Amino acid sequence: MASTVLARHTTTPDAGIAAIWEGWGGLVSSAGIAHFGPESSDDASARNAEEDAAHIADPTLRERLFTAARQGIAGARSVIDALPGRARPEPEPGSGVLTLEAAAGPRFDLHGGTGRHYVLFEAGANTFADAAWPGRAPWVDGVMWAQSRSILWPDDHSWVLATEIDFDSTLVAGTTALIRELVRTPGLEVLPVRTDADLTGDGDVLNRPE
Repeated sequence: MASTVLARHTTTPDAGIAAIWEGWGGLVSSAGIAHFGPESSDDASARNAEEDAAHIADPTLRERLFTAARQGIAGARSVIDALPGRARPEPEPGSGVLTLEAAAGPRFDLHGGTGRHYVLFEAGANTFADAAWPGRAPWVDGVMWAQSRSILWPDDHSWVLATEIDFDSTLVAGTTALIRELVRTPGLEVLPVRTDADLTGDGDVLNRPE
């Protein structure tokens, strides 16, 4: 909805840049990604039965270590390496959603020393005005878990949209006409803020816990 309004306030609604934070799990490598979904009662029963059978068939840790010790130090090391929580090599760039070229390529560093680095893609406001955009975005692995852009600006630089990872608000800087239309758009919660507004948890004076 906001993208539809933004598209009306630029001469380049189909051309721009979308910046995606590189830290989202599974983006540049396979690290830090897990998908969860609903499970039927039949699926849960079958899974529990499989886990029970595996538990019965699996030797205990003590038995495995004892067997490995009899086979020598090399065998014991292989068992220990397989234990849950054992450190494993970090997945390589390119093993995630992005290609190796994009995953290992240059980054857009906007926030200086804060550690925020972004991968840039070509995209305009109209790209996100279409509800089907997650199915075409090169940084999305599954529509259900589609991650929206962190920063977006059109080629004519008429406005900029930015969502900080740790804040609960999205900022839009643009013309007075743009901001007024966003504030009046039904379905959007929009408030004008000062340039020095505090967007941290301490800056929210309306929703603080008592």
